[in-house]
Amino acid sequence: MWVWFHVIDIPHAGENDVLDTSLINYSCAGPLLRFSFLYHKLSPRETEAICRIAVDQALLEAAAIISGAAEDWGNAIAIPNATPENPQKPPRHRPSCALSATQERANCQIRQSSGIKEVVYTGRIDYALALRDPVTQHLTSYLILVQAKRESEFDKARVQVLDYAACIWEARKQKGARLDCTTYGLATDGLRWQLIVIDHDGVVKDGKLLDATLNGWVDVLQMLVAVLKRARQLQTPDNSPKKAKAFVPCHHYA
Repeated sequence: MWVWFHVIDIPHAGENDVLDTSLINYSCAGPLLRFSFLYHKLSPRETEAICRIAVDQALLEAAAIISGAAEDWGNAIAIPNATPENPQKPPRHRPSCALSATQERANCQIRQSSGIKEVVYTGRIDYALALRDPVTQHLTSYLILVQAKRESEFDKARVQVLDYAACIWEARKQKGARLDCTTYGLATDGLRWQLIVIDHDGVVKDGKLLDATLNGWVDVLQMLVAVLKRARQLQTPDNSPKKAKAFVPCHHYA
């Protein structure tokens, strides 16, 4: 895999629609605002486990927006006699949300200028946001791979998620079933987030480093929602109603 580094800006202007923006703003002014206050008050960020609490919260909010769960909640608290289980609302704009967990082990061949070197990775991806078949419940495709580390090891998270993304990218190329093999990864310590993209041609692109402490959660959540939408639109074939439609935020491993 020939690799060049480029910087990308996500989301583009207007990429997140009016509903996305409304739900993002609601989350950042409500659940994430309260979470941030309690998190900084009660959780010294000295371990990876503590850092992952923030990752859980951010990915949950993004998954809820994409899947329709956040829209359900908004209607449930806005309409009299409605509940999250019985929202009493017009049909939502998003498909249903389902939860699952998975683990991936893969052999990866990384092409270098000096030839082909086979590298075997046997570690576990911390988080995988993925699609699964709503009928069989089988995992069908990863949307984003996420690697979380404590603050002092943020650079390690970036290296690891790039390795995992390279494995998935290589597998997609070898299988030859996708029109676009672009693979997305995220490195994070819970508050700092950086997108890593390997495009269809194998070009590695870095997203802007986002910091929820400095800039708030809006930029982070806007990026997460936009990337999930992009990754979902790349499924092959994208016009097949039989392909997986259920959104699956996969839990991290202890």
